[in-house]
Amino acid sequence: SIVCTVDTAHLNCWYHEAAHPFILVRYDTKEHRAFWLDVQAYLDDRKPTEEGPRRDTVTLRIPVRNELTEEAIERFRSMSRERMELLSRKEFS
Repeated sequence: SIVCTVDTAHLNCWYHEAAHPFILVRYDTKEHRAFWLDVQAYLDDRKPTEEGPRRDTVTLRIPVRNELTEEAIERFRSMSRERMELLSRKEFS
């Protein structure tokens, strides 16, 4: 996995305030490859007990299978449409 350390405050903002899926991209300058992580899904999959004590930063692990490709970008578009549909249904419920 690709390790990425982010501020907890940023992570909370990305999770709670992003209307669209928030995709974190980490670029490997040596290999000229980029890897992505759906931040909201990543956090949804974690159990509260895994978080541990409150810290200023959190280490995320991006699977190497999540290489940024044209297919991944199409997936992001689909994810965004699905999220907007879900939000609009909640708004009119």
